[in-house]
Amino acid sequence: MAENVRTTRQRGARRALSLWGFFNVGFGAVIGSCWLLLVGDWMVEGGGPVPVVIAFLLGMILMVPISSVFGELSAASPYSGGLMEFVAATHGDIASTLVSWSFALGNGIVPAWDALMLSVIMSDVVGALPGMGWICAVRLYSLGGANICLVPTLAAIAAVLFVGRLNMSNTFAAERLQLFLSYVQLVGMVAVLAVAVAHGSADNALPAFSAVTSPFTSTTSTVATTKMGGVLAVLAVTPFFYAGFDAIPQRAEEAAEGVNWNKFGKVTVLTLLASAGFYMVTAYSFGTMEPWREFVQHPYPAFSCLASLSPAAFAIVLVVAVFCPIGPMNSFVGATSFILASMGRRRQLPSWFAEIDPRTGTPRNACRVVVASGIIGPFLGTAMLAPLSKVASLALSISYLMVSMSCLRMRKYEPRLPRPFKVPGGRLGIGLACVSSLVCIAILVLPSSPASIGPVGWAIVGAWVLLGVVLHVARSAGERAGEAVER
Repeated sequence: MAENVRTTRQRGARRALSLWGFFNVGFGAVIGSCWLLLVGDWMVEGGGPVPVVIAFLLGMILMVPISSVFGELSAASPYSGGLMEFVAATHGDIASTLVSWSFALGNGIVPAWDALMLSVIMSDVVGALPGMGWICAVRLYSLGGANICLVPTLAAIAAVLFVGRLNMSNTFAAERLQLFLSYVQLVGMVAVLAVAVAHGSADNALPAFSAVTSPFTSTTSTVATTKMGGVLAVLAVTPFFYAGFDAIPQRAEEAAEGVNWNKFGKVTVLTLLASAGFYMVTAYSFGTMEPWREFVQHPYPAFSCLASLSPAAFAIVLVVAVFCPIGPMNSFVGATSFILASMGRRRQLPSWFAEIDPRTGTPRNACRVVVASGIIGPFLGTAMLAPLSKVASLALSISYLMVSMSCLRMRKYEPRLPRPFKVPGGRLGIGLACVSSLVCIAILVLPSSPASIGPVGWAIVGAWVLLGVVLHVARSAGERAGEAVER
């Protein structure tokens, strides 16, 4: 079985990322601007800040074994698509194709999602500032109650194109951008925490659960009837908001010479823990600034609350909100490009996806496809934020389950495979990763769940499956045509 696992580096891949660089790739992929724009939605959906904090804590607990699995396998096979090689070796090529395509969906949604977030911030937050109404002066159309305006849409498209160009030309520059954005995020968190300490009270986070309605959030009312139901509603989307640690293994092939692979495996776990701490601190901080049931009654509650309590903190987080969607875009454009390129190399997609730029060592065609899909984001409207996040969570959870099952089988059938990093707890820890993945899947697919992905989500999943079938048929037809020409 081990002989089927890839052991050679992709030709031309640039080797520039340090361990700190990989941490920033992961942390920057996890933390964008969602904690500022969606904290009110999370409180409405969960029924308060307490269920939100509990949900992100439980999400972290569920994700830690999974991130450890990714650390073990990527350290054992540090190559683009290396995780999929283990799935192919343990469950066959069909399973490997399905998992790769699921990863491509879960990761590929992020650039479009963050481009949409950036356009919303530009139009609804920046455009509402005094003297900035010109940003929304040209309205293209309305969709789902949201106005799609020209300037914010162009700004989001420019950000996607910038990130795509960066990933296709300079890995080192992309790493430095992630480092800068990570520092910007931390400054934003400190500003929010300082306002909560100066003006807030723990009593504002009470009651611990209450069903509320708000006209200013995409989730207009609390569906759950109990605190546990509220926790589950938010918990269902945490795989999407924690997505980012899995961007690290996808770019393992770019590791600098002499990297410590044991520490590399630990970076995936540390990225998750740091991101969880960030989410919980900021969610609780916003929940204590003023009574939370009043907090969610403002348009874009985080910005409205900070503007009234501390104009200086508002200015800081506004800068964070405008610039930091670029972080997840940057990480996931690169990660998704390498997923598609590895699928092309393994003949799961047309070989066109596997073409590598001889000058930069990047999968240029795959990157162009990801950038093109990201450009679609600003045209979708805010009503698509929740369905897209749930679909991505489902796709990622399915991928996590298959990768975890592969890791478990490799422990049984290939005990001597060199593993610079191992999942703590051995097979028990890997088994917990499988259970965690199943829990996340169940929350999203069970019709009785308060977080079921719904008809729109299933339509997106169906369209993605159909696209995969079309591309697979195209690849097969291309191979047959090539063989006919050779004969």
